[in-house]
Amino acid sequence: MQLFTASDGTQFKDRNEWRKYEFETNYTFRNKAQETLIKGPGSICGQPFDVSDLKDCVVMLLDHTDQVQVDHVAATKMFLGPSSTSVFIRNCSDCVFTIACKQLRFRDCNNCTVYLYSFTAPIIETSSDMRFAPFNGIYRQLSKQFEEARLDPHCNLWSQVYDFNDPNKSGHNWRLLRQEEEDSDIWKLFLQQALSEEDCMSEEIVPRKCTPNGNVALDGMQSFTFDTTQEEAQQTLWNGNEPLPIFPSAFNSV
Repeated sequence: MQLFTASDGTQFKDRNEWRKYEFETNYTFRNKAQETLIKGPGSICGQPFDVSDLKDCVVMLLDHTDQVQVDHVAATKMFLGPSSTSVFIRNCSDCVFTIACKQLRFRDCNNCTVYLYSFTAPIIETSSDMRFAPFNGIYRQLSKQFEEARLDPHCNLWSQVYDFNDPNKSGHNWRLLRQEEEDSDIWKLFLQQALSEEDCMSEEIVPRKCTPNGNVALDGMQSFTFDTTQEEAQQTLWNGNEPLPIFPSAFNSV
């Protein structure tokens, strides 16, 4: 009988149980309070990641990822390294995010600040008091991780927010931070604690002023919800000039 061995040595007879255990052990942060939770460079390597039920934590995913899902998080600072696909954030409040991704969606979130790189226009739904600013992440491996996630740091639509619940574009649920409001050093101390001094040294990867890629901006007329299928959303957001992004499942290479 074939046995499946997890990274910590635990063995399973059932392949699906092994996969579930491995994901929960290595690619999940769940049910934590007042903790610092770190995944360093080379620890995720393009796998999906789940974050849920955190309060008053610091989270740093300092690696490139596949799809990231964040649920029920409060009063937390979160750094999400380059995601080659989508980041979904739901039911979060009083948080500060630094995020790099191809596509970003918020639902049912309140009072959050987002320092963002997004290759497509970020989307919010049933959310309020959301604030957006340019991506502020800096560390040595970040440039390579952008390449591994197939993201062009010069094409950033961080400011082109689309609000499903504001068809008149009044902007009452979100705003752009003024530069003097931004906290450029928010991650400095945490990165110094997580990385070597050499790895903390880097130049800015994402320019403050990027040339938007007009091919992927929303025109304000699309209509899809947070539960719209991947295929429907992609057909709306992408014009077909390049292959549509594929959302691989965890351990797809196994």
